[in-house]
Amino acid sequence: MTYLDGKDDVIGKRVRIERTKKGLTITQLAELTGISVVTICRLEKGIIHARLCNLQKIADALEINLEKIIK
Repeated sequence: MTYLDGKDDVIGKRVRIERTKKGLTITQLAELTGISVVTICRLEKGIIHARLCNLQKIADALEINLEKIIK
């Protein structure tokens, strides 16, 4: 697994911003990505390390480039 350590809170905030821009709830994003609601919630809060594969799923669901989240 590939993690992006040390930027979890920043990445989480970016995910939340992009999700709300699209007008999606955490539940809706979870359904689109196959990632659990709990995992997305923890990711947005910076509680867990971001897995690169999950961030790619989120970026795809939000129709944005992954770099927008991890830059």
